[in-house]
This record gives sequence, structure tokens and C-alpha cells, in this order.
Amino acid sequence: MTVNPKEMSPYGIVLDLDIEGAVRGRLKNKTFVVKDIIDLEGYITGGGSPDWRAKQSPAVATAPVVKQLLEAGAWLKGKSCSDELACSLDGINPFFGTPLNTQLPDRIPGGSSSGSASAVAAGIVDFALGTDTVGSVRVPASYCGIYGFRPTHGIVSTRGVMPLGPSFDTVGWFACNAELLCAVGCVLIETRYGAGQVEKLGVLTSAFDLLAAEVAEPLKQHVDEMKRLFKSSSDIKLSRYSLDMAAAIFNIIRGCESWRIYGDWLQQAKPQLSEMVQARLSDGSHISPGEEAVAREAHHQLSDFIEELVAHAGVLCLPTTWTLPPEQSATPQALAENRMRNVLLTSLATIAGLPQVSLPVEIKPSVKMGLSLIGSRGTDLQLLDLAVMLEREHVSLGHMAPY
Repeated sequence: MTVNPKEMSPYGIVLDLDIEGAVRGRLKNKTFVVKDIIDLEGYITGGGSPDWRAKQSPAVATAPVVKQLLEAGAWLKGKSCSDELACSLDGINPFFGTPLNTQLPDRIPGGSSSGSASAVAAGIVDFALGTDTVGSVRVPASYCGIYGFRPTHGIVSTRGVMPLGPSFDTVGWFACNAELLCAVGCVLIETRYGAGQVEKLGVLTSAFDLLAAEVAEPLKQHVDEMKRLFKSSSDIKLSRYSLDMAAAIFNIIRGCESWRIYGDWLQQAKPQLSEMVQARLSDGSHISPGEEAVAREAHHQLSDFIEELVAHAGVLCLPTTWTLPPEQSATPQALAENRMRNVLLTSLATIAGLPQVSLPVEIKPSVKMGLSLIGSRGTDLQLLDLAVMLEREHVSLGHMAPY
């Protein structure tokens, strides 16, 4: 099947489908789309790149994560736009365009799961699958003012999903409400490691110090009100060095892994890619085996440290993104700076492989951005339950009430 890039809908749908799920199930009659790096039997997985798509054959099997949703009764309505090879946090694709951010139409939607976030935010579908390596679900969830979830690394199957950095890749999802976000999680995650209510909240104050002035005060007010919903809370400070280290470790390991996956294709096919994606996919070609080995050892040490930090905190609260999304007219330099600031926030859960939920909270009339909670490894369903409780206490509407 040939897809003309000009045919993408304003909400990032690159392929219309109508695949009904099982007649019964937890997600009966709920509609969804999947990011176009996830395989569907009989369809080419385009990866947001026409040159990549041109060399691919139709997928021979549907990714297990999609099968699980169909078996739960969900109704697949299409494939959604991805940034090129899932290698961006912007949501800008030079071949397919930029899906609409319905709450801030003059600004980018965030990526790389741009079409999935756009479709959910616009109400085109009830939920959507994306992928998250270092924020590709969390960032667009924050920018579009919806719920987003990155699961524990390895707890949700990534078979039949184009890789970017396998040490960090996850399949995540979006929804406009926490109950549906949780319901999807109950379908995709079979094992519950935690039980009972989360009673402790740790606030990562050093992350809130990174916020832009225009969003800092309203977001901190939400945190102050949220504290009243927990039996205890504590402020936690991490050095800027630790945040920078997490981002640097990620960039080295992801760069090496991406080069091993796509390097031969880049060198032999010389595909047409945006300059930014071309450079980022080529980063690993300049990293020596010794540098990678040092980064992987540091990864293990920092991962253990972050896990202990979160376990002590209960759940760790931090901003999902450092500010509102940039305008669509932002320069490449401004977008690069924006990405760097966001990765300082998103790399903590990524490095430790921990689950993170992004909750939409109102920071000014009709504008929401993400406030995140990171849980301990494997406590995904407990974290999703917590999101439902907070939604019921009206956190997402900016009107929090204590027990």
C-alpha cells in the first residue's frame, strides 16, 4: 500500500484503518491508533521516513502489543505519524508535516509520537500507542495536555517495533483520562508487583529549579496541593551534575545502539533525512568502544542510585517538560536547546528503566502541561491506580481536594 505524505490528516493519521477487536473485552468499543513504527500484518511500517518505507516489505505479523489491545475489544482506526525513525522530541516531520497541537495550535505537538498524541488530544480516538526512549510519549503528552505513560523497561513487549535504543526503548500510550490510561495498562501489563496505596511523595526540587519562569509558580502550586493527598512528603535535591550525567550516559549508549541498527543503511542508501536526525543517528559512529564501555558501567551505577532514590521517596514528582512547547517557527538552534533541557528531566526514568506517568495540570486557563510521577520498577499498575485516584481528586483540572 502506497501512502502519499500529503495525505496525512491534520491530526497525524497517515493510514486510515477499520479493524474491529474482539466482541468482548475490557476495551470494547474504545478506538485507538498506533505509531507508524509498530508492525501491522500486511502493512509496511514506514517509520516516518519515505526512504526507509521504500525499502520495506509488508509486515508478516502484527506486534504483540497491538494484538493484546484487539483481543481486549479495542478498535484500531489507523496508523499515526512518527518523527523520522522516532529520533526527535519535536513532532516535526519534513515529509509528513507537523500534527496539530489542539490546545496550542501555533506550537509543536512534541514527538516522536506526535500523531498519536495529536489524535488523542483532538478526540479523534480514545487512546493511542506510541513509543518512548527518552520522552517520546511523555513530552507530547505534556505539550498536548493529555495523559501519557512510559512503562517499566521490558514489561511491555517491543517485538514488532522499530528500535532506536533497545537499552531504553518502551511502548507507551496516551489517553485523555486516567481511567482509560489505567485500563490500557491492565491489558498490556499482566503482573502487579506493588499493592496498596502509595503513601509517600518525594518532590525533586532540583528538577523544578529548571522550569521556565512562566510555568514555575503554577506548577509548584499544584505540587503543594498534591502533597496534601499523601501521608508524608519530602523534598529531594539532586545535583545538576547528576542530571547532566544521566543525559550524557543516555546520549552515548543510545547513539551507539542507533548506529549499529541504522549505520549500514545510512552509509549505503544515503537516505534523505532532516539534518538533525541524520546527525543524531550518526552520533554513535564517533564513539569508541572504550567510551561506550565506560558509559555502560556508569549507567548501571546511576540506575541503581535512581532506583534507591525512588524507592525511598515512594513516588518521585517532577515536571514532565521544562516549559510550554516551542512555536512552530522556532529555529533549529532553539529546538536543540529545548530538547537538551527536556532530556535533563526525562532521562532519569529512562536511565533507571522506571515507569513514569505524565498528568495534565492546568497552568493557565485552557492550557495544561505535564506533572510527572516516577514509580519503582514494576509498580506500573500501582502508579496508574494512583493517577486514577488523583484524577478523581480533580488534580488534572487544577482543583485538588485533600482526603
